[in-house]
Amino acid sequence: MFGQHPKAIIIDQDPAMKKAIEQVFPQTVHRCCEWHVMRKAREHLGLVYSTKEGFQKELFSCIDGSITIEEFEMRWIGMLQKFDLYDNKHLQFMWSNRHQWVPAYFRDTFFAVMCTSQCSESINVVTKIWVDNHTSIYKFVLQIEKVIETQYDKEDEEDYRMRGGEVKLYSYNPIEVQARDIYTKRNFFEFKEQLRLISGHSLLELEKNSLYKTTAIHNPTMTYTISVNRLAEKVSCNCKMFEFTGLLCSHILKVLHYIGIYSIPSHYILKRWAENAQRRSFNIQSIQHEAMGDSLHAKAIRSNVKQEI
Repeated sequence: MFGQHPKAIIIDQDPAMKKAIEQVFPQTVHRCCEWHVMRKAREHLGLVYSTKEGFQKELFSCIDGSITIEEFEMRWIGMLQKFDLYDNKHLQFMWSNRHQWVPAYFRDTFFAVMCTSQCSESINVVTKIWVDNHTSIYKFVLQIEKVIETQYDKEDEEDYRMRGGEVKLYSYNPIEVQARDIYTKRNFFEFKEQLRLISGHSLLELEKNSLYKTTAIHNPTMTYTISVNRLAEKVSCNCKMFEFTGLLCSHILKVLHYIGIYSIPSHYILKRWAENAQRRSFNIQSIQHEAMGDSLHAKAIRSNVKQEI
């Protein structure tokens, strides 16, 4: 990554890795893989799942359905009280480590929609096909380059498929046309889904031109607060979807439509999600690559294009 620390890292609950990350990448947000946490919970809470009807569903709802930290902690305590589980050792352990894995604690950090280490582990599986504990360092490097080359080929193929044809629009809203022209197809589909969800929310203006509340029509308990700075064209929602995924949520889109903004403000368009992300220019001379070789360097630059700097 040319000397740049990662913004975020997702790993399992390995204590040695946790300690190493804190020392080597002190500014990086470290998060534990939610899938690993819940798999371990299933192993320790199997009896509770089978004897406490409705507990498993409420546990998952508490974890994934809580928007704010305060909401999560309130629902967690209420869940323990409801099912009389204050003395459960594993739930106590999960609670003591909640700031390392519960989604509500990471909504201000960009994770590109990821909450598990599944992507890196799939690379691990592929790598183990090519190397084993008898592989020399020299051959290991060669094999890793082959793995990377294979990944690039797959990416090129997907990019080619995603470029074909023009996507149909959901509405006549100019913001959708803009999104179609800017985003890759995959991200435009995500954006279009958020635009579609607008129809399922009602809107209430709490403070003129500055504070709004949306409510899900099918579930009035699902409310979201959106603040607006018209002058700076800044909007924020307490669901934190943009901060976490880099795409505007349906609640913000609802407010933008209401106040007459029919385009995505430029500071809410991440280059990593844009269709022309790979066309950014870089000063190649500024990056040391003598030991890398021209071909490998070109691939590294290509990969670096997709990073938000």
